[in-house]
Amino acid sequence: MRLIARRAAAVIAIVLGLACVSAAALGSDSSPIGRPPVPDDEPRVGAIPPLNPRTTPARPKPKPPSSFDTEFGDRGSHEVTVTIRGSAHYLVNWRDKESKIGVGNVTQSRTIEGGFPLAQVAMQAVRGNSTCTITIDGDVKDTQSTTAETPIAYCEA
Repeated sequence: MRLIARRAAAVIAIVLGLACVSAAALGSDSSPIGRPPVPDDEPRVGAIPPLNPRTTPARPKPKPPSSFDTEFGDRGSHEVTVTIRGSAHYLVNWRDKESKIGVGNVTQSRTIEGGFPLAQVAMQAVRGNSTCTITIDGDVKDTQSTTAETPIAYCEA
């Protein structure tokens, strides 16, 4: 007898639950639970004409992302030194948007205002090993080396 009473109570609970869900989903206009009615006084939107490349102005191309667009860490004045040793082709980018391309051994120092990253170095070795080191305020922050197996290195600090 208990089993039959439990099953009957479960069936009643399921039926009431389904009734509540369908009333909420398909409620009438006066129901606060249902979907809001669509106003009749809004103008209807017609078809959107196709784009004509000759008359439609071109959208400007988005600017490629740069790791210098954001910053973190201690803002302020930092003494940054980039050292490259070896025969690699390199590109040094600085936070102040200046860059330098070259080959071989170089040491560059600069005082830069702002947060990190302050400098980036990308290197590709033609032959032999090369090393890039970025030192900020006297502390070595990043050192990477190229080898015959991995001729590309990237430093950022």
